[in-house]
Amino acid sequence: MKRKIALLLACLITITAFAGCNDTKEQPTDAPKDGESTTNQAGDATQEIPEVYYEGFLPMRIFENRGDSDPAAYAQMEQKIIDDIGVKPVAVWMPRGSETEKLNLMIASGDDRLDIVMSGKWSDYASKDVLLPLNDLLDEHGKDILAGYEPFSFMWDQMSNDDEEIYGVPRTLPLSQNPIWVRQDWLDTCGLTQPTTVDQLTNVLKAFKENDPAGNGQTIPMIASLGSIHYGVSAGFTKYGYGNWVDTDGLVKPGVMQPGYEDAIATVAEWYKNGYIYPESFTVETEKTNELILSNRIGSSMIIYSPICINLPELQKTQPNADYAYTDGFKGPEGLAETGQSPSSDSIMILKKSQNPEAAMKLLNWMMDKTNFISSYAGRIGVDWDWVSEEDSTLIRHDVDTYDGEFYMFPNNLMLRHLNILASPEAEAGLYTKFLTEDSYRTETVKKAQDYGVVYPTDRMDEMAPNRADIDRMIEEEIVKFVTGVRPMSDWENFINKDLKKAGVDAVINATTTIYNEQRK
Repeated sequence: MKRKIALLLACLITITAFAGCNDTKEQPTDAPKDGESTTNQAGDATQEIPEVYYEGFLPMRIFENRGDSDPAAYAQMEQKIIDDIGVKPVAVWMPRGSETEKLNLMIASGDDRLDIVMSGKWSDYASKDVLLPLNDLLDEHGKDILAGYEPFSFMWDQMSNDDEEIYGVPRTLPLSQNPIWVRQDWLDTCGLTQPTTVDQLTNVLKAFKENDPAGNGQTIPMIASLGSIHYGVSAGFTKYGYGNWVDTDGLVKPGVMQPGYEDAIATVAEWYKNGYIYPESFTVETEKTNELILSNRIGSSMIIYSPICINLPELQKTQPNADYAYTDGFKGPEGLAETGQSPSSDSIMILKKSQNPEAAMKLLNWMMDKTNFISSYAGRIGVDWDWVSEEDSTLIRHDVDTYDGEFYMFPNNLMLRHLNILASPEAEAGLYTKFLTEDSYRTETVKKAQDYGVVYPTDRMDEMAPNRADIDRMIEEEIVKFVTGVRPMSDWENFINKDLKKAGVDAVINATTTIYNEQRK
């Protein structure tokens, strides 16, 4: 169960897809019907309360094969929110697999049943003139939101237009989630220490292949992903972290065109050629990755943190000495190798056609209390969960079948740091919890891209560079070819100076440069 909960948390912090079962989901029978009056805890009739319709966020059903909440638990959680702020929250479920299409259709059709949306970037919606500026609402009803983001006040620049109108509440924070994990117990077996440089890592991969600590030729020295090549190692070969960079001609160019990036790809390609990297790394599905880890085969991981952290407790059931660790501050020839990812403009937004914008902001503000936030996810405090240590924000989940998280609707990194779930009061926080709530926010031991913090609105980029998606896809495909040896590294200059040019990369460069210069004024 702990592993299932961890899988859910991974979904909450690393993906932006929002899941539900369908858009005609019935509310539990004990819950008040839409438009009806409610009663207070004494049973007295009250005046009709404002309803806030929000885009439902419910991955529990997918990751834990669960159904709806027990009707009594649902009704009690709903009443708790009504009693606290006088607002009735109502989820609007999007059909899984076509969430964005359904959401856009509702907005385009003028459907006024939706107040709060969470899928996507505010800049994409604001360009369609469907969002409500939040400045006054935040000042009047969002004091806890403003207080919570005081240490990260720069995030409001990510949410604002040139006129300083705020169009969203941030969902993300700066994240560093791509360190290179290495099996510590295998290092011990081979008489090695945790690698701190690319050269040392090369020696570790060689030793794992030659010594075969998994046995019977089953050792996979490394599993990799393109994203972690970008964000986990390439900065060690370049002046700037992975991202757009300003060339000497003043143009802002893609990260793959930065001097030194070729050397990073050449290094990884050499690892692949020597048999250190799992051959199917760039096509493997998550389920297979999990299987390889649990089969005691993976020596090191150059993929995002979650598969290693989530699967380690299960691996330790069969391999008690198994352990993974990483070097914070891992370096290449040009210094720090990991790139900290800029917070995005993904946000929680209130639609201009909202019938109850004040109530919507009250609901978002209610979620900024850590007990309320956890309750929206885990259920009734004292029934479904309790504090192990409120000071350290750790909790124990007693009953994962009673409440299914229907009122969880504010997935943001700031509050997710409080969601530390332990298997029992005596348990210690596992590797996943520790990384999710602490290590993901490392800033001193990673590089920042030169365009860190710049927001590139999708609609503007697509307008100025209609071929942007094709260029991105081409870069991904060709980088994989270079790594796997399908295309020789001797052809790199042709790729940069001819192939990308022919495909129209200049349009992307010009669009990126325009937006970069506007925001760097």
